[in-house]
Amino acid sequence: MIVDDDMMVREVLTLLAADAGFEVAAFEDGESALESIAAASAACPSIVLVDMQMPGISGDSFARLLRSAYGTGTKLLAMSGTAVPADRTSAFDGFLLKPFSIDDVLAAIE
Repeated sequence: MIVDDDMMVREVLTLLAADAGFEVAAFEDGESALESIAAASAACPSIVLVDMQMPGISGDSFARLLRSAYGTGTKLLAMSGTAVPADRTSAFDGFLLKPFSIDDVLAAIE
């Protein structure tokens, strides 16, 4: 799952992830992503990339809500174009500084 308010970033990451063999769902905001997860009868996505700076639910708020509802079974990666204080990324499993490559994403997943 990719959650980013920037349409171009969403589209590029979706294409890169799909080319790498991942099944991808992309959302423009945290609210839509959380609603989709709650509405799905399946488990929470195995990997979620979340932009830290979005309108509405910010990346760190999204992470706390996801962890509270679904635990730590999802690999949760923060993304941002700027450095983010460690206290804002504590609920995440990793951090990717934009711009990054698909190789960076794959390394963070490992």
